[in-house]
Amino acid sequence: MTTDYSRQPQTPQTSPAIDIQTAVAVPRWRENPERLAWGVILASFSVFAALMIAVPFAVNYVIRYSTVSQPSLLEPTLGTLLLYPSESAEPIAVTSPRDDVAAGSRIIAADESTQGSLGLIGDEERGEILGSIQIYPSTDLDIISVRRPFFAASTEPQVARLRLNRGQARIFTNTGSDQRVLHIDLETPHGLIGLDAGSYKVSVDDTRTELTVRAGSATLQRDGEIVQPVAGERAWMTADAVSGAPVPAEQNLIRNGDFSQPMLDTWNSYVVAEGVTPGEVRIIERDGRRVAHFIRQGEENVPTEVGITQEVNKDVNVYDSLTMQLDVRLMHQ
Repeated sequence: MTTDYSRQPQTPQTSPAIDIQTAVAVPRWRENPERLAWGVILASFSVFAALMIAVPFAVNYVIRYSTVSQPSLLEPTLGTLLLYPSESAEPIAVTSPRDDVAAGSRIIAADESTQGSLGLIGDEERGEILGSIQIYPSTDLDIISVRRPFFAASTEPQVARLRLNRGQARIFTNTGSDQRVLHIDLETPHGLIGLDAGSYKVSVDDTRTELTVRAGSATLQRDGEIVQPVAGERAWMTADAVSGAPVPAEQNLIRNGDFSQPMLDTWNSYVVAEGVTPGEVRIIERDGRRVAHFIRQGEENVPTEVGITQEVNKDVNVYDSLTMQLDVRLMHQ
């Protein structure tokens, strides 16, 4: 038996055609190029306007505030000054003027017979001195910085920053209208003093800093406290505080001049008497005041003397005048 298998050829099945269209994103600026153009124009104009304003301001700022370091002139007037060019340098004995004293230098008037002057030069070519510091014996002065405007067109002052560690100094700054203004910032162990044009006396010891204004005005600052004495006034600072309101520049160097306290702590009495009754000094009440009553009974041609003395122990180099004022009544002779 014969089996005849016949198979019809299979036609492969094909999927129906699918037409897929991929969406392509179009940039927004292509949709509205005018808006982009206006944005570019406005941004460019803003940058241009900013530069138009910023460049002149920047140029003006540079011209006005650019500074350059300025050396000072050191001149001994009595004895020999010691100059330390830096903290680590050996001292240089200064016996003649030096015009190359730079920032970072230290000046010491070591003994009681040494004085000098530090000139603050405003213009090296013209040799113009805008101010000076008179240095008195036993004074220690640091030059922190001295800077002047780099451009002559600048209206800013020349600024000197100094530190008076101890001693006494008189400071003079220019008052001429045709000169550049000099401003001095003076540091002391007790605070900061700002000095404008004028004449000043500064004294620094272990306990306080005292400033006397002869001409001009000054500012004393410590821990936010400020005192501003003017001509004819003085003020002071201690390690704890600044003085209250400024007081008159004149000061009484005599302690217990009204004899309100016992004489033992402030006055020394003495007697010169040979072969005669010695005199004496007593504190008595007269006309509502305590006075020193001198009693001396002398003999003819025999020198005798009775008196009182007080050691003031004050350097008076920086004073303009010294006056002794006494109220004397001669009871009998």
